[in-house]
Amino acid sequence: MKKKFIKKNRRFISLMLSLIMIISMVPAVTAQDAASTQAESGSNVDSNVSIIPGKNNFYVVLTDPIQQNKMTYRDGKPLGITDTSDPLYTEDFTMDGITARKTYAANKVYIDMDKTKYDPEKDSRWMVMITYYDFGPQVGYFYFDYTTTSGGAGRYTVEKPGITPKWSTVRFFIDDAKFNSGMDNGADFCLTTRTYNAWAKIELINVAEIERGDSDADVGAIPTVNNIQAESLNSMGLYDVYDENGDTQGLDENMTRGDMLYELLKGWGYQAELDAAAESSAYFTDVSGKYAKAANVALDLGIVSKPADKKFNTQRLATAREMLTFALRHFFPEKENIYENAYNYASQERFIKNTDFVLYPDKPLIRDNFVAVVFNSLFMRTTLESGGENDYVVRLMEKGLFTADDLHATGLPEVAGYKYAIPYYYPYTEIYDGQTGITYNYVNFDGNNANPPYVNKQMFNYAGTKFVFENDKTKSIYEYDTINQTIRYLSSATSMYVSPKDIIYFTDQGSIWAMDWNTYEKRIVSPSPITEYILVSTDEKFASGTSGIQSGGQTGRQNLETGEVEWVHKDFYSVNPNSNGIGHTNVNPGYPHLLFFCHEGTTTLIPDRLWMHNYETNETYNFFVQGENEDGTTAQNSGHEVWSMDGEYMYWVIYTNDQMKGKGGITRMRKDGTDLEHINHDYSYWHCHMSGDGNWSVGDINKTTWGKGAEIGGARIALVNNNTYESWPIAGNIRQYSSSHPYQPHPHMNYGSNVVEWQMVDDNNILGVAWVDMSELTNDDRLNTEIPINDKLTLLTNEKYGTFQTKKTIVEGEEVYDVPQGHNMYVKVNDDYLFEDVVDQLKLEITYYDKGRTPIEVKYTTGRETKVDYWKQEDQKVSIAKSSSGGWKTATVTLKDIAVSNRCSHLTDFVITTNGSRTIIKDVKIVE
Repeated sequence: MKKKFIKKNRRFISLMLSLIMIISMVPAVTAQDAASTQAESGSNVDSNVSIIPGKNNFYVVLTDPIQQNKMTYRDGKPLGITDTSDPLYTEDFTMDGITARKTYAANKVYIDMDKTKYDPEKDSRWMVMITYYDFGPQVGYFYFDYTTTSGGAGRYTVEKPGITPKWSTVRFFIDDAKFNSGMDNGADFCLTTRTYNAWAKIELINVAEIERGDSDADVGAIPTVNNIQAESLNSMGLYDVYDENGDTQGLDENMTRGDMLYELLKGWGYQAELDAAAESSAYFTDVSGKYAKAANVALDLGIVSKPADKKFNTQRLATAREMLTFALRHFFPEKENIYENAYNYASQERFIKNTDFVLYPDKPLIRDNFVAVVFNSLFMRTTLESGGENDYVVRLMEKGLFTADDLHATGLPEVAGYKYAIPYYYPYTEIYDGQTGITYNYVNFDGNNANPPYVNKQMFNYAGTKFVFENDKTKSIYEYDTINQTIRYLSSATSMYVSPKDIIYFTDQGSIWAMDWNTYEKRIVSPSPITEYILVSTDEKFASGTSGIQSGGQTGRQNLETGEVEWVHKDFYSVNPNSNGIGHTNVNPGYPHLLFFCHEGTTTLIPDRLWMHNYETNETYNFFVQGENEDGTTAQNSGHEVWSMDGEYMYWVIYTNDQMKGKGGITRMRKDGTDLEHINHDYSYWHCHMSGDGNWSVGDINKTTWGKGAEIGGARIALVNNNTYESWPIAGNIRQYSSSHPYQPHPHMNYGSNVVEWQMVDDNNILGVAWVDMSELTNDDRLNTEIPINDKLTLLTNEKYGTFQTKKTIVEGEEVYDVPQGHNMYVKVNDDYLFEDVVDQLKLEITYYDKGRTPIEVKYTTGRETKVDYWKQEDQKVSIAKSSSGGWKTATVTLKDIAVSNRCSHLTDFVITTNGSRTIIKDVKIVE
């Protein structure tokens, strides 16, 4: 067991052993030392960042002139290159006293390694440290490109958080480097940028050489790296960068047991308790002053034990194991054998991370280790008994030790997000829409982008008073309280979904989590491979999603009670050359044996986008069969699919453009694939969503018109009644962050069916959320009614609202059906009389009042035999001529090859219309 552990962790153990060597041989350079050294040469250096490299390491310091050791920077400046598009072009850049070099998108920083200073065949493992300027205010990137040992292209991506413009140092390991002049211009590696970047230092440490322990190895120094964390703790009042004499406490310095304990307690927010404690101890005999205070507080907290000799040994050098033991006793007192297992426990709980610093448990502690443990303990995300995210820093903030803005000012992503750990006031803006006369609200993430969840997920609570959103920089989710106008941090997450019961489900750390939005309590529901598109059934027994399907993963559902995962397809998109993956995975919320998913890609090229898998029958089938043109190209392209809350209907948009045929607009179909219904095509809809009660839909419209008005740029939002098919414009000409997915408006409605929201940008192009309370309209359900015409036919009507205002009334003593001008008479053939898909003919006898000369038309849908027929909605009609002679007349018409399975408009079988004039119908009969 011991040999296995050593073999598995050989690299890390070797690094730790080398650190002991390095501490004794080459003192690390602190930020303050760096500032002093540079000041002597006439430059000022920000105390947060050291650009002084280890003297024996491979490095380039991009000052003017360039300083370098064992590697060479291909600098275009001495060559007189002034063309900004030249790959070697750089320019001087100075910020906060640090001088650096700046490059642009077409340029790179090319580096050559001195191959006489390392073994190219053996030395593949390197630690890389790069000091760069984070311009902000958005997330940025640059890349470390190199050739791998397998001969391929290696790339490490560095993400710049963009929270606070500042100098930063990134540190990472690469295990497969083979610097063989494989880059452009024959360089060994290069830094590549998307737009522009400024770099001050590039430093490499030969980890493989240190691991081998060659006696003649030119071992480089591993510098201390937690100076930014030290400054952050200092600004929060939890750590003193300077000692009592005003001198810098170097991060390479050792700490005594007394200082370590006192400063641990200070770092955990116990300064008030330390100040109030006695300066003598009732137990320890060798402590006094501040060390007695620390011992007394620590005893009360159960952090220290009571040795038999009653000595604390304050002046003895502390070890890392002792520090970890105190930390674990403080945060995890329930753990057993803490001292013996301190390193393993601390690693599991992320007190220590080898990407932050190198620590050897049983050797003297240095301040760099101390700072990292204090910092990580405040912001750790635990993985054992506590299960979740640590709220310790929140408790300190609530005690008033520092403010939310103090945290945000650090610029560190893991810290800045806690600005919102307690509700942070950020008022919304009211916007009056001159096109619709409606005033709606808008808010972003405190001046940064606020991204709603993925397009087919709910973001509001049931009442419509709070919504959840994501942020690119912090990779976390937050709530916005529309009543109190506050932002609040909720959790880190990779995908999330809000249930009708106000439970937020999200994926993180390889598990599905649930948060009660009323109490904010979180729990792990189940370990899960699902990473994207999470959606949970209403009974909370099943979750659906993918495991990164577009990168070769799978789509399916997971039983949340048993943990069983049932994948449907792997590489399903390979059957469709125009598909670039599987998307919109949606378990039916009311009928979780049904799982919907779709082909992603350019919708005009996807002939079979909508798919369903039935877990009871194990069938997978094309849910909506799209129509084709005569040449076989797609005639109906579809997108943005989402289930109704009760699971009875799938909603989506059939798009309209010059290529497409038939009716477009907001569309729905029953879960069993019957009753295709075109709800509204007043506009060229882009995406849709529906209310919790199923009575309303909301859609966005891209660069189209309000009715017959002139086209106006931008996007629009419209509300649609699913029963009467009416539409109401809500917002016009809203600004888009980008016309590309996923930054389109993507409107939603809450489960309570009173709030409409969408995403848009403000005048500063900041992405945020807009919403409006439409309850005055949506509280009126506007339901339709059915009136029997006879035992074979039924009239669909709504005398008060919408399209269906045909009503049964008395005219000249006769009981008739009055069809108002501009409306139609929608008729269904009763299923208990005739339930078939298509019949050869249906003969009707229609009695009408002969007034005016506009003919009466009967429209219907024919049967479908080929995909070319599929888009031909209401493509057939017969006419009844009128003579304007007055009086009642009866005409007989035959509807040939008629579909009688509710395929005509609004789930009817035929429509009687007079193209805008009023019509009086006395009777409609089926002739046997």
